[in-house]
Amino acid sequence: MNGIYERRKYLGSLFKNGIAFLSVTRGGSKIISKISEKIDFTHTTIFIPEKFKDEVGCTKVQPVYFRSVKEVIKEIFSRYDAIVSVISLGALVRLISPYLKSKEEDPAVLCIDEVGRFVISVLSGHVGGANELAREVANILNATPVITTASDSLGTIPVDIFGREYGWKAEADHDTFVKVSSAVVNGEPVAIIQESGERFLSLPDNVKEVSIHSDYELPEKLKGFSACLFITHRLVDRNFIFIPCVFYRPPVLHVGIGFDSGATREDFYNFIREVFDKFSISLLAVRRISTVDLKKGDTEFERFIEEFKERIGADVEFFSKDELKKVSDRVMNPSHFAEKYLGVVSVSEACALLSAGQNSKIIVEKQKYRGKSGAGITLAVAIEE
Repeated sequence: MNGIYERRKYLGSLFKNGIAFLSVTRGGSKIISKISEKIDFTHTTIFIPEKFKDEVGCTKVQPVYFRSVKEVIKEIFSRYDAIVSVISLGALVRLISPYLKSKEEDPAVLCIDEVGRFVISVLSGHVGGANELAREVANILNATPVITTASDSLGTIPVDIFGREYGWKAEADHDTFVKVSSAVVNGEPVAIIQESGERFLSLPDNVKEVSIHSDYELPEKLKGFSACLFITHRLVDRNFIFIPCVFYRPPVLHVGIGFDSGATREDFYNFIREVFDKFSISLLAVRRISTVDLKKGDTEFERFIEEFKERIGADVEFFSKDELKKVSDRVMNPSHFAEKYLGVVSVSEACALLSAGQNSKIIVEKQKYRGKSGAGITLAVAIEE
């Protein structure tokens, strides 16, 4: 059950802006109505020709009726995260071609045949999630998903979305993605280095696991490899890597913050950047920021959290004093000041440990900061293990 929930959550994250279902025929309109009613991870809209208004119904959503399919495509292409259509593949390609931009911007597009036997992933298979959606729709229809991207066909690693279902964030420029992807699908020797995040049970034959104790070992350890996949929360010294390398940032870091009233959004941003740079860890690996619940409603902290969540995707959590006391024995830098005024021996370290869970450890002990506002802030970072 938990696996089903996690998959639904993952699909929901891919298609936050909803899915548009489109058909130009009577039979196709019935197919998209059936699929739409089974989708439970995001909102859906079905677009049906006006001439079938009295013939095709949908119990879940009210159809939108149209006269011109060209006008519909123009309207929905940039509005939805996916378009699922029952239109011939050639006609669909001609309809969407004027609006194509890039795989980072285009929606996922699927094409289904008139009797619902095949579900073809047409556009944005990896980044846009079309391959995942094709499998989902094919399962609903008991149809065959048709996926032509090389990594899926070969059963190897899709470099541009590797680990995305776990919340990993990929970090590389376009050319590097292309070079590493090419090495993976062409069977060239590829190194994978993993220092944090979920572990994989199996890897393609051409992808070999490499372990290092320091960045200085990288030139020697990466000899003979054409490319590298590096899974870590650390900021690695890239001067030691002489082959194309994509970095993946698993969300394993938990930031605990304590602060005085009057701290500003800029203070929080400046401090967290300073600490992460100093300790060579990536902001993209932050899963959650937390503080004591007495700080709920602080306007500047809420502004900081809202913007940080939008940029990074991290959550926020507030802990009560009683909860913070439960990890007092694990705190590395207890504070008499915090104990006197808040009744707890720690805020930042205790919050970080609580947020990261039982099998966690502090990797950045309490740091202190006083910004332009004059308000004091403390910060600590724990890692999931």
